[in-house]
Amino acid sequence: MADLRELYECRPSLEIFQRTWHPNAVFEDPLVKAKGFREYAAQFYALPKLFSKSETVSSRVMSSTRQPNRLVFTQKQRYKNRFMNKVGVFLPGRDLGLYTKTIESVITVDLDEDDRIIRIVDQWQGKPLQAEWRRRLGARVGAMLVRTPSLGQGSN
Repeated sequence: MADLRELYECRPSLEIFQRTWHPNAVFEDPLVKAKGFREYAAQFYALPKLFSKSETVSSRVMSSTRQPNRLVFTQKQRYKNRFMNKVGVFLPGRDLGLYTKTIESVITVDLDEDDRIIRIVDQWQGKPLQAEWRRRLGARVGAMLVRTPSLGQGSN
């Protein structure tokens, strides 16, 4: 949970991915379906480029099981938009939902026998994910646009 919190709070590191993620893991949210290190890491390395700050307002474990090896938790995350801060000069004292965005999620984490992440499904507002082809396209484009460190030999 601590490593996931670091990622969601815009602090990705190669060490986190090496320690807790399987190289062929899948990350899904309403915007992307990222397969493999290069695609899922790009999603988290993009966060600090888009948001000046991200804080976990609350989180609560809903279930944790060994068969299947799965963790389900809720999370309320507040993101501060990096670009709207510059526009704020023209709208002093007004947020209008442009400066910050709060997302409440139900997050399912599937783990392998070594407790490494093999799949994460992040459902915003707990809603089912849709349009897989668009989410796959988003993941591929993100991986092309965002630089990530190399996982090493044989990485995706």
